[in-house]
Amino acid sequence: MIDKSPFRKEDSKFLAHLRALSIFIIVFGHVGGFWVFGPPSKFLLVFLSFFFFISGVVSFVSIERYRLVLKWMLRRFLSLYVPYLLFCLVPLGVYLFFYHAFPSFSLGASLDWLIMYPAASYKLYPLGHLWFLQTLMIITVFFAPLMFVSFKKSIIVPWIYFVGVSLLAFFKLVGIITHDFSFCGISIYKPLVYSLFYVLAWFFVNGKSILLHVRFVLSMLCVFMFCLLFVLFKNNSPFFEGHVHPPDLYFVSASILCIIFLVRIQKSFNLLFSVPILRAFSKFFFEHTYSIYLLHTFSIFLVETVFNFLLPNVKNFSYGLIKLSLVLLLTSMFALLFDLVVKRVTRQLLSFLGV
Repeated sequence: MIDKSPFRKEDSKFLAHLRALSIFIIVFGHVGGFWVFGPPSKFLLVFLSFFFFISGVVSFVSIERYRLVLKWMLRRFLSLYVPYLLFCLVPLGVYLFFYHAFPSFSLGASLDWLIMYPAASYKLYPLGHLWFLQTLMIITVFFAPLMFVSFKKSIIVPWIYFVGVSLLAFFKLVGIITHDFSFCGISIYKPLVYSLFYVLAWFFVNGKSILLHVRFVLSMLCVFMFCLLFVLFKNNSPFFEGHVHPPDLYFVSASILCIIFLVRIQKSFNLLFSVPILRAFSKFFFEHTYSIYLLHTFSIFLVETVFNFLLPNVKNFSYGLIKLSLVLLLTSMFALLFDLVVKRVTRQLLSFLGV
């Protein structure tokens, strides 16, 4: 059982600040930050892993409060899926605006939208980022409750799971697994590998002693160094190119070390966000994380469309700063309006269903 005492208010603040920073980095990255400094910019992709770690902590803490796990699963499913369904009106509206007609949906295209992978059938503006929602849905709604129940039974089970998934990521690194295997358009490999960060979350909510133990830290450091040497020996890029989609052990071990480091400096991290402007930044981006993630590529699409007429196509620092500022402004405005509707609809639906 989760030991409730180690999870404190400071831990909640830490996770909130980390989530706010992570969503900002993701927006920054999609605006151009993942390329602005060349291949080394790809290191910022570790912030993807942080989301799964944060979601794992929140999931395990909240499941503990529910008597019926199935009730929690339904509530979590609706909390993720209802906003997504309402978001689907945005790309539909974009299509109507450009073509003055509804798209002709085939059975396959409709299924793509239902399983949260519309990028396969919709090309008007980028929706590839929604792979994350599909992966998060699978792990949170289906894996997390099973992990919670099994992890409570024995302290050895999390370690077995951790080693098993690590081996899967290792097989991807060395080429035994060559691609992201899926079933009916639903990824199987990504949820399995990213669920590894839910194991870290389990260690975190149980007091962080395992997560910060010297033997565990040194073990992960050795794994990372082995992966790095293997990557260099194979003349592959060490900058996460080819290591993230789908993730392999090199990316996973680097992400784990980053999480350990942030947990280690948690007090200093929280202190940094006690600065008023950063505290306000954290509050806004934390409260609107989901909406910002859904809507930011739409804002990028709008800004880039306008920029084609207003600014020269010169990718310099000034261009990037203006573009990022406009994207953040538009996304923030859209997120505020979107949340006004989405949170009310979701809350009323959950209340109606009694979950």
